[in-house]
Amino acid sequence: SAPHQGTANEDSVGVARTLEEGVRKLNDTPELQAMIAGFQAQVKARDPNGAKTIIDYYGGEGFFDALPENVRAYCTATAKVNALDWHTGMSYRPDAQHLSAIDCPITLAYGSNTTAAMQTIPRLLGRCLPKARICEVKDAGHFLISTHPKDCAALIIETIVKAKASQGVCKIKKGLG
Repeated sequence: SAPHQGTANEDSVGVARTLEEGVRKLNDTPELQAMIAGFQAQVKARDPNGAKTIIDYYGGEGFFDALPENVRAYCTATAKVNALDWHTGMSYRPDAQHLSAIDCPITLAYGSNTTAAMQTIPRLLGRCLPKARICEVKDAGHFLISTHPKDCAALIIETIVKAKASQGVCKIKKGLG
């Protein structure tokens, strides 16, 4: 889809409310809650399939098994850390006012085949970032940097070029507490 540019003039209270409600709504879906509960239980029980559960949820059935052995081993060994990330990540609420203070080119990309939540989050965040560009990578899933590295590299290069064009100046507005 075409990139969306964030707009600094959007009503900040409305954007903040939309962001908060959107993140809460995404986090409260029964499917996600069931996956997280199952993953957390697997990690607590030291089930070696915990990493497979989380990776296949995002990458699709069989994604974990298709990874190189060393990557599977690493994911399995660090599943406990991933479980901790879920504890903090589910309670994190982005601050729209602080995000709107970031005044430099930003690219938020997601894969067209990723979960609905992972497609929605960049769109919500992009509404808060004045120079955000939201990009959908066609036929990519959640792990787009692994499956579509050339597309991701092109987006990164484009963002760097835009930053250089603005003379490399990235500002964060002060006075936000």
